Amino acid sequence: MEWIALGIDYVAAVAFLASGYAKAAGFANFAMEIIAHRIVPARAASGIAIAVLAAEFGLGLAFCAGDVGPRGIKEAAAVALLLLFTGLTRRRHRTQRRREGAGDACGCFGAHHPLSRFPLQRNAALIVLLLAGGFIGRGALPLPAAGLFAGAVVCAVLALETLKLAYETGRRRSDVSA
Repeated sequence: MEWIALGIDYVAAVAFLASGYAKAAGFANFAMEIIAHRIVPARAASGIAIAVLAAEFGLGLAFCAGDVGPRGIKEAAAVALLLLFTGLTRRRHRTQRRREGAGDACGCFGAHHPLSRFPLQRNAALIVLLLAGGFIGRGALPLPAAGLFAGAVVCAVLALETLKLAYETGRRRSDVSA
């Protein structure tokens, strides 16, 4: 069971850190995305964006750290945040479809980020994993293993950003001559 909990923590850490990194890298676009929801005044968008980034980076680091605080607390916080994001995304999709016939992608990470595709399905899958992880729990890893775990998370986040860059520039491996 320890390996299952470790895998769930890995997926959650990558998802929240990649999400936070992508939003921080495109901070102005993320703030405009918040304004586009038309729930808060435009002057509050930057503050809300900073709070969301703090929550995502905090959760990502908590999932890297292992058992932090009471069992299930980080999973509960993550599920609450994902439910909020899912509700806002569903609301925005309904509004946009009426006006523009928009698709299912979200613009929080940028148009070409891998995490921008299928946000409702992605969030549902993460919620199911997190609920399972809240019941399993895992202990703290010894220092060398914790370093390797954190390094693997960073590599996955960078891989997602590399995919985004490849889509934005139109260059893929098959386009590069040997």
